Amino acid sequence: MRKKWILIIIAAAIVYSLWALYPSFRFYSMSKDERARLSTEKMDKYLGSVIKLGLDLQGGMYLVLEVDESNLSGDAKTDAADRVMEILRNRVDQFGVAEPIIQRQGDNRIVIQLPGLEDQERARSLVGTTALLEFRLVREPDEMAQVLNALDRVLKGVKVEGSIVDTTGIAGEEAAQAEQAAQTGQDVAASSAVDSLLPSLPGTEDLEVPMREGAADKPFTSHLITFADGGVVVDEREVGLINALLGTPQGQSVLPRQSELLWGNEVRPIQGGGKGRVLYLVENRATLDGRTLVDASTRPDPDDPSMMNVAFRLNREGGLIFSRFTGENIGRRIAIVLDGRIRSAPVVQTKIPGGEGRITGMDSDEEASDLAIVLRAGALPAPVSVVEERTIGPTLGRDSIVASSYAALIGFIAVVLFMVLYYRLSGLLACGAMVLNLIMILAALAKLHAALTLPGIAGLILTMGMSVDANVLIFERIREELAKAKTVRSAIETGYHRAFAVILDSNVTTLITAVVLWQFGTGPIKGFATTLSIGLIANMFTAIVCTRAVYDLITANRQLQKLSI
Repeated sequence: MRKKWILIIIAAAIVYSLWALYPSFRFYSMSKDERARLSTEKMDKYLGSVIKLGLDLQGGMYLVLEVDESNLSGDAKTDAADRVMEILRNRVDQFGVAEPIIQRQGDNRIVIQLPGLEDQERARSLVGTTALLEFRLVREPDEMAQVLNALDRVLKGVKVEGSIVDTTGIAGEEAAQAEQAAQTGQDVAASSAVDSLLPSLPGTEDLEVPMREGAADKPFTSHLITFADGGVVVDEREVGLINALLGTPQGQSVLPRQSELLWGNEVRPIQGGGKGRVLYLVENRATLDGRTLVDASTRPDPDDPSMMNVAFRLNREGGLIFSRFTGENIGRRIAIVLDGRIRSAPVVQTKIPGGEGRITGMDSDEEASDLAIVLRAGALPAPVSVVEERTIGPTLGRDSIVASSYAALIGFIAVVLFMVLYYRLSGLLACGAMVLNLIMILAALAKLHAALTLPGIAGLILTMGMSVDANVLIFERIREELAKAKTVRSAIETGYHRAFAVILDSNVTTLITAVVLWQFGTGPIKGFATTLSIGLIANMFTAIVCTRAVYDLITANRQLQKLSI
């Protein structure tokens, strides 16, 4: 009865392993066109059940990020890298990369491996975005007009790299007042100086297109194109120059207190060709930030279903603040700011209760999806920078697979020839156990969602040798018993009994080493340790249980006088 159950267990293990491997066989036998035609549901189903290939086999990106802890306090520095790593792991998991590797390196560095990812710019944006979401009020157009005219006044005679501005300056006392206030950081003095420079303006009619005429009279606004969406449009090629002008002490001196100029993220076509960006004047403090955000998802734009927006939902506290904020500013623009760039600046049409809204202005569905991911995962507690980046092409991965496949095939053929020539039919049985061992290892990798790496393939090849090694120990013990003139059945039973302790000892000690490698090793070492550990467990099953069951079947109903060993 016991032998019957053993046979059932062996048959079940073989059937289950083949069933677990079938999706991998089906998926990797498809052409690129066939995979491209798969629906999203089918692709997700395949990716959840096939053997994953590591970075070294299918190509991808290798990034080393450094966490900037310079602006953090002592307590915040303690676990900043750990918090950054957890947030990045959440982002990458939602991004859909198969078997990413994210781990610490030293005190403030994080290593990220993204197998199969080909869009490098998208990956850098995903992991490098701080994702600090803020809601700020956009200043009125007449306030912007006053600031722009004041910039024209204070920037006369100011030279910056790439600027052609070089005319007579403003009256020295007023300019010196503004510059000194900006340099000393005295807000009251700055405000007084700015007030003396800001004329009484009727609005934006003084800034009609074209703005580019008369650089001597308008050293700042001559670089602008037109008003739009509550800000001013600047040719993208002159964004650097505008930033340089605004970064001068004179440029900083005219900004009203509690206000700052921020660029919009959207790039728009401009008249006459080219692209432009919008510069907004907004409050320098956020009325609401992303800490109250509880969910973000992509949805079609109601005005243009071909485009995607990001719908967000705030918690109860955020919803109350957002409701009050929108109710007090109906008819005005609210800037939705992410990492210092304005994603959109919609006009508030009515009070928005419930804490729900949407972010528009996405250039593509991928951008909307990535923005939703980083918002859901949360903002990084500290900025990160890419200090090392490597891209591994899929061609190198295919070459590695081909080379390792040849190595495995040559090793397999050599082992089979040796075993059959030396141990005859028993050697062939050992080779069958070795094949079953490999099938079980690959099935386990598929079901455990573990990645198969190049070192992992080395572990597979090593397991092939260890598999037949266990059978060699058993066969030699059986030969010794047969030499003592024992019966075949008695020799088999004694041989397995005597070899069991040695096999168990060697496999357990190797398994301990593999576990230590997995615990403390890096990505490639983990791949090797994973396949080796699974192989050792499968080896105990195939070498001791499966081959013994075959011998029991052979000797069950007849008395063998000789064993082919």
